[in-house]
Amino acid sequence: MRTKRFMINTGASVAACLAATLGFAGPASADGDDAGTNGPDIVEVLNGVAASSTDPAVQVLEDVAQVPVDSSGGVLIAADVEDVDVEVPVDPVDGIDLADETHDVSISLPFAAQADEGAEVANGVVAYDNNNGSITVPTVKDDGTIQVATIIEGPDAPTSYSYELDLGGYARPAVLDNGGILFMDSSGSFVLGVAPPWALDANGASVPTHYELTNGRVTQVVEHRTSQVAYPVVADPILGIDLFSKTKRTNSSKGSTVSATLSWLGQALVRSLTAAPILPGVAGTGLSLMVGAGWSELAKKQPAVATTAMYNQYVCHVTYGWTLKLSDTWDLESWRKSATNPVTWVNTKCNW
Repeated sequence: MRTKRFMINTGASVAACLAATLGFAGPASADGDDAGTNGPDIVEVLNGVAASSTDPAVQVLEDVAQVPVDSSGGVLIAADVEDVDVEVPVDPVDGIDLADETHDVSISLPFAAQADEGAEVANGVVAYDNNNGSITVPTVKDDGTIQVATIIEGPDAPTSYSYELDLGGYARPAVLDNGGILFMDSSGSFVLGVAPPWALDANGASVPTHYELTNGRVTQVVEHRTSQVAYPVVADPILGIDLFSKTKRTNSSKGSTVSATLSWLGQALVRSLTAAPILPGVAGTGLSLMVGAGWSELAKKQPAVATTAMYNQYVCHVTYGWTLKLSDTWDLESWRKSATNPVTWVNTKCNW
């Protein structure tokens, strides 16, 4: 397989690359050599879509981990990012690996058997030409989350993009009401999350998309073959093994404060939930699943949160944090009284 390389200053940040000429080394000539350009400008496409939306999940090249791309040893990216070990392979057949103290998962890439080897786009960003009118672009975020964008170049490209998941053992999927998926182990602890799907065309118009889940495989279906779609289309899942990228505990004369910062995956999930004026405890709703899985993870990382008052604050942030435009870092304070009235939550912005 001939690998089509991107032209880029490998030491530059993503922001510095925006003015660069990035396209694929171009269409094959009669003698088989590459010349000119035949593929989309990856950074231009991704930033064009980002400019059309205020949704943070669409900002693919924001908060990218500044980790080098090196093809030696069969791995393009091998880095420890916020205590998550991330490996992105040269050969897409090998899949992406994410691991920390409690997780070890592998994620296969779409059309890996026919795709070219990975090519560097920038620090933390690589791309695989699937040789079918689509390009897979994994991006490592600075909290260890993986965002895997798919660039769909035209109507002949596939409408389905599948990710095989090896979660290291049994994991029960729970489909959120917003389309996201959380996988939990037999004890109810969080294993892997897939943020709600999205797809936008070159004009920033939404393209219908959804996930299909079968036997450990998540498939994103992108219904792009309509006359209204302007190509290229960008679609992606955000995948991660942590809902919180950073946690810390501090003590004062009043008591303890646990600060928990949402990962990119956590942000994408919380921002897509619809706030409701009730405690989210109804089985099957996205809120109750996020409360359960997120609280389980946070309690493992910071056992000091195991108080009713802190739990109430946590539920308030999950339910209303995005609506109230609160920070992505949640401070849970042990000395606050327990409160379950949603009116109190909203009026005090989770700080009653």
